[in-house]
Order: sequence, then structure tokens, then C-alpha cells
Amino acid sequence: MAVHLWSTSLDSPANDLPELLSTDELLRLGKISHARARQAFLRSRVATRRVLAEYLDRGAGNLVFAYNRNGKPTLADDAQGIEFNLSHSGDMCLIAVAEKNRVGIDLEPVRKGRDYHALANRFYTPDENQLLDSSADEALFYRIWTLKEAHVKARGLKLMEGLDRFECSCTDNGTLAVVDKITERREAWAQRQWAFAPGYEAALVVMGTEKFQLSHHQLET
Repeated sequence: MAVHLWSTSLDSPANDLPELLSTDELLRLGKISHARARQAFLRSRVATRRVLAEYLDRGAGNLVFAYNRNGKPTLADDAQGIEFNLSHSGDMCLIAVAEKNRVGIDLEPVRKGRDYHALANRFYTPDENQLLDSSADEALFYRIWTLKEAHVKARGLKLMEGLDRFECSCTDNGTLAVVDKITERREAWAQRQWAFAPGYEAALVVMGTEKFQLSHHQLET
């Protein structure tokens, strides 16, 4: 199973192509008041269209998306079974693409010296907080967050719903595993976590237990 991971910089004006967006995307863009957030929305959406056009026999502006009740986008008329997910944070954007397997990606900047314990007490389970308290690694907070959010996004759930539903624990080899508290089973998803770039933690999950081959691609800017 192959997963392609595309990256692009949100500081690049190469994706300032609002003419590629659909009417509903332009309406959403117009409702964003903060200039930096508006720029990130435009450039990440255009980048996603450009990436998906690489796999489909049509132009980036001709892609049609459907959305579930929580806003997760899928290709509306794709017979190839292309699954995708995107995450942007800071000046970076990642787009994961897989075929016929649901995929989730999350990227977060690691802010050194941040009081993450207050956030953990609010959003993490008691066992996750205990795991944090037993570790001196500040990045662990972000590794838990990115892994849980990647699972949430792969399923198209609301963030707060997923943070409560999934729980991370540490395995014997030091990696994190996710348990679905509804089914009380460890999730049958392949995953990968790594420091994508200095100061950034990333998590990628793919439906199924089969190991996947991950290849990284840079979107031309």
C-alpha cells in the first residue's frame, strides 16, 4: 500500500489562484476576516486541488468536492477511489493521498516552554495526563495530539468528539497506540509519527493493518 505525502509552503504566492476554487469555497474564503487565516485557506485549498489533479484526468479547477456533516471533503465523482486529507499549520501544508484507504494527517508546531499541561488537563484523558507527567519530553504532548487528530480527521469526526473518543497509550517499544473508547479495541490502522521538520510534529494514519510505503513529494511553487 502506497501513501503519497505532498508538502508546500504557505508563504509561497504560487497558490494564490482563487479562480481555481468553487463557489462554496469562495464564499467560505470571503467569510474569513483574519488576513493570515484567509491566505492559509486559499493557498491550502488551491494546493490540494493542484495535487489531486495530478492523479485525475482533469484540471484543478474542475474538481468537485462533497462534504460530510462535519465538513470533511471527498472527491464527489472519483471512480479511482482516491482518498486524501490535508493539514496546515504555521507556514507549512501537508496533503496525504492514498488509494481506496481512508487517510488522516495532522501537523502541529512544537512551541517550547508552552504550558501544555493546562491544555492536557482540559482535552486529554486521565491516563494520557499521567503519561505526560511521567515524561520529560515536551514533544510528547504534540505526538498525542497529532495522532488523535489524525484519527479524527480520517473518520471525518468533529475534533472535540474525537479527542474524547480516542485515547493514546505507550507501547512496550515506546510508540503510541490508539484505543477507541467506544469499541474498547486498539485501532486497526497503520500509523507513522515523526518530526516532519525542525519544530514540527506530524502524524499519519491509514485504514488497515498493512504496512504502507510513504513517499514525499514537493509541490512546485
